[in-house]
Amino acid sequence: MQPVVSLTPNCVKSVEQAQSRPARNIIVLCVTILVVQVFALFSAEMVLYFAGIGEEDISVFDPDLGFRHRSHKRVTWRQEGFSQGYFGQDGLRAPTLPAKAPGVYRVILLGDSFVEGLQEPYEVSFAQQMQERLHASTGKQVEVLNFGTVGYSTVQEYLLLKEMLPKYSADAVILAYTPRDMAETLETWAPANMKPIGSRPFALKAPGKPLEISNLPVLNAAAVPSTKLASQFEWFRQNSRLWGYFSVNKPKFHLKNAVFETVGAIAHDPAKGLQQMIRPLLSSADASFQIQFFEQNKKDQQTQKQARANAATLRRPDLTNDKTGVMRKAHLQMLDDTFGELAAKMNQLCTSNGARLTVLLTPCRSALLPPTASVPAPAPPLYNVSYADEIKFVTRHGNELGVPVVNAQESASRLQSSEIERMYFVHHPTRHGNKFLADCMVPVIQRMMRAPSELAATPIQTK
Repeated sequence: MQPVVSLTPNCVKSVEQAQSRPARNIIVLCVTILVVQVFALFSAEMVLYFAGIGEEDISVFDPDLGFRHRSHKRVTWRQEGFSQGYFGQDGLRAPTLPAKAPGVYRVILLGDSFVEGLQEPYEVSFAQQMQERLHASTGKQVEVLNFGTVGYSTVQEYLLLKEMLPKYSADAVILAYTPRDMAETLETWAPANMKPIGSRPFALKAPGKPLEISNLPVLNAAAVPSTKLASQFEWFRQNSRLWGYFSVNKPKFHLKNAVFETVGAIAHDPAKGLQQMIRPLLSSADASFQIQFFEQNKKDQQTQKQARANAATLRRPDLTNDKTGVMRKAHLQMLDDTFGELAAKMNQLCTSNGARLTVLLTPCRSALLPPTASVPAPAPPLYNVSYADEIKFVTRHGNELGVPVVNAQESASRLQSSEIERMYFVHHPTRHGNKFLADCMVPVIQRMMRAPSELAATPIQTK
């Protein structure tokens, strides 16, 4: 018979405390780890904040435009040049309210990153130089509102104008046309490292059919699981420097970091992403299972490879097999017809809102300098359609609509190569390039301010 051990109340209490201690220790450890992690993240955010790092995630999803500037967003830009600033209401760099004060002459400036000009401080931007010089020369209060947005195509500029012109009551609108603007109007994709979802609306004027403008590619891209997931963290996209840093550098991480690539693949397509993740674990699996798994994976890879090859064929810049030039001619005609319809809609929109439209053909570095220039030129033209081809149809449609066209490309072609090089970082203008653009446009806007009806519908010759 076992002896009966009697425990005093103090002993019972000690045993209970000993039993609960491991659980309490685990809780304390978890809380400590959480606090340390929060402190580390907060410290990293503060360091990046004061260093101005992680402030280049400037785009937010828009169901109609595909993407647009964030509003009320601090920006530090380090790509090519350098600038620090703030996007206010409607993504404008200047603190402008929609309501226009009496006596103010307003100009809306449309374009892509070439006009956006984040590579230089706002004080030396094209828009600000125009504003100051117009005020000094006319004595009137002038506001130049720069709606230039990185990656924008002509159709996006039209859709943005449709929204902003009635809201801001502008007197003049400058459509800054850069090479490939119309090619991007026909495309539905955009560089993923600059856009939230890498998609945009398209416009197309097919022979014998009316102009079609569709945001369906944007809505389709928004339905992707990774895009839906990212939309749940919009507050972090707006405010977190860590998020901004990883968001802007996401393509680099995808190329160099297998873990990041796998996580991204799971977010985009959970089934294939998980398949990619467990592939390294299959080395010890049953042989028949390995064969089945890798055969299916091989088929998927070949399918994807063929799809990429087909896409590359559709976008080949040289079209060596197009001996007769039929494909080039058809592509050029679509660009021509589509731009004509969009320009007509823009002009009609301006007329109905009491504004005057003008077009600025911006100078293209790769079309001005030889291949031996010190800084590499941008990519070659798509489908062998050159900037000269685009200038012809833009100018012709401007003349037909009575819209002044300022050919800054022709003006820049008369400069020395050394002067042209000073105008560019790589793809975007320096402060010298912004001054050149202002030199081209200020006289035209001055004439519009004095006597809009006297401005002839012919190409404007700039100095």
